[in-house]
Amino acid sequence: MSITVKAVAYTDPEMKDFLRMPYQVQGDNPLYVPPLMIQQKDVLDPKKGPFHKYGTAQYFVAYDNGRPVGRLSAHLNPRHEKLHSPDDGFFGFFECENNPEASRALFDAAAGWLAKHGKKVILGPMGFGIYEDVGILIDGFDTMPALLQTHNPPYYQDLVKSYGFTKAQDWVAFGGLPKPDLPIRGNFEEKIPKILEQTGYTMRQPTADEIISRSDEALKLFNDAWGPNWGHVPFTSEEFKHILKELKPVLRPNLMRAAFDENDEMIAYLINAPDINPAIRAMHGRLTPWGIARLYWEARYRTPHRIRSLIMGVRKEHQGRRIHLALMMSIYLEFLKFPLENWDCSLIAESNRATLRAYRVFEAEIYKTWRIYSYTMQS
Repeated sequence: MSITVKAVAYTDPEMKDFLRMPYQVQGDNPLYVPPLMIQQKDVLDPKKGPFHKYGTAQYFVAYDNGRPVGRLSAHLNPRHEKLHSPDDGFFGFFECENNPEASRALFDAAAGWLAKHGKKVILGPMGFGIYEDVGILIDGFDTMPALLQTHNPPYYQDLVKSYGFTKAQDWVAFGGLPKPDLPIRGNFEEKIPKILEQTGYTMRQPTADEIISRSDEALKLFNDAWGPNWGHVPFTSEEFKHILKELKPVLRPNLMRAAFDENDEMIAYLINAPDINPAIRAMHGRLTPWGIARLYWEARYRTPHRIRSLIMGVRKEHQGRRIHLALMMSIYLEFLKFPLENWDCSLIAESNRATLRAYRVFEAEIYKTWRIYSYTMQS
């Protein structure tokens, strides 16, 4: 047998093979956008990544006669176990050449490690959280992924299914362009103030600094609004602050909306960002001084041609009062000012019917689908 799998610690020399695998497998695909190497290192580093404060991960690299051909992680999430099932373990960061023998060996290694930790079910792929690097792309291979989305060759789903994994949950992205003549648009300019008047809320464009300074408030809102989602695990305060600080360069006030009650408490928000993936693709995942300057200009100043809607949420006790529609109508009017090529709204769990209905009202269409798989290990 030519395939061997090595368990790799972050400080091992073989970690270089783990980090380079996405470029090796997908680097020639003009639509693929590699992760920024510096960010990937921070996420995986047990001394830096927020996940490692409570979770445990093991990295694996597959070799074919000494040549690296695939990778994945196996990890344990105690916070998921408390909310969902103590039997669940995870695999993530999956990249592999079209080599079923290598993928089987990787899954065997992950299953063995997870079984030793008392797990009976493997879910994945996903990063260290349910909202990070979610799933395998199964539809929508003909377009570049939007900011923070994953991309993979079509054969990945064959490698996973051939091992015995089955569907657990799909996540989708809506795409399209705002339409000036949208039939339901009517008088958005009149409807927005009416909703605000009826509810007593105020709406404004928050700055990135305001969102970050009120991160605990925003986190409470997010965990409350997204709690019903399949597999939801609340972010810790440290994780959420880390995410917001990572996103800060792309957070523009005119692309964000937030609603506040009479006590100036945040009760809803909608966060969008310019999709800078084409610029990241051009840098091949490596940040040079010139690349940093270019990304900063793309994120802060360039007229956006691609936009991704990242997060929308309404506190539970304020749901059903149409404030989410006011936020969406306001940002829709903003988007009409730009020469957009794509407006991406994602990621949305297929079980989240309320959000699916909301985007369909605006005539957005599903154009990408990712799947999380499940595998029950034999006793």
